[in-house]
Amino acid sequence: MTIKSGFKASFLQGVRSTLGFGASALIFGFLFSAAAVTDGLPTEQVILMSGIVYAAGAQIAVLDLWQEPLPFFALAVSTALICSRHILLGLALEKKVPLTSWRDRLTVLPLLTDAAALLTLRSKKPIDARAHFIGSGLTMYTSWMIGTAAGVLFFTLMNAETIRALSFAGTLFLGLLVALVARGNKAAILPLIVTGATAILLTELGLSGLGNLILAILAGTLALFIRKGFRHA
Repeated sequence: MTIKSGFKASFLQGVRSTLGFGASALIFGFLFSAAAVTDGLPTEQVILMSGIVYAAGAQIAVLDLWQEPLPFFALAVSTALICSRHILLGLALEKKVPLTSWRDRLTVLPLLTDAAALLTLRSKKPIDARAHFIGSGLTMYTSWMIGTAAGVLFFTLMNAETIRALSFAGTLFLGLLVALVARGNKAAILPLIVTGATAILLTELGLSGLGNLILAILAGTLALFIRKGFRHA
């Protein structure tokens, strides 16, 4: 008979298991700040966006849309497309993390990230899964906010010419995300390459924003289905 670890032990286990991913979140927060400040967003908006939205891929993707007047519909659609994977993560997580009340849900859902969910789901030790997830999620969130704040502080100390010279940060951020997703997953490589190449081509042709994002995702999805069709032929 196995006895689950207590809340504190499971919480600390979640923190320890996430330290490596936390370092990545810190770097991504710094790079997001670089891209946002380069695009001219006020520092308070950058920090507020990271604190409330807390969606790295969506935040970097909508930077081109973040201008007056704010295109709320385009922002909502772009964010929904990028974050739709969280529906599946939530369904998988609910099987292991007991969410019997609204209090449990409101505690867990704001901390939902790929790393926190997967680390909790993969843990084979007898743990308090909810405590493990909260520890993991708070580690990711804290690292992300530290990276964002550090990036804002760093770039506010620079002059405008230096900031413009570092405008590659957004591209570097997305490149790192693609590398992490594709790592160890050969099936993901072709769709990601097609998606990225389509986005770059459309940008060169003058199409940016929501239309660019949707068409690039559709091209990557089509590439995935074609690849599967050839494999089963």
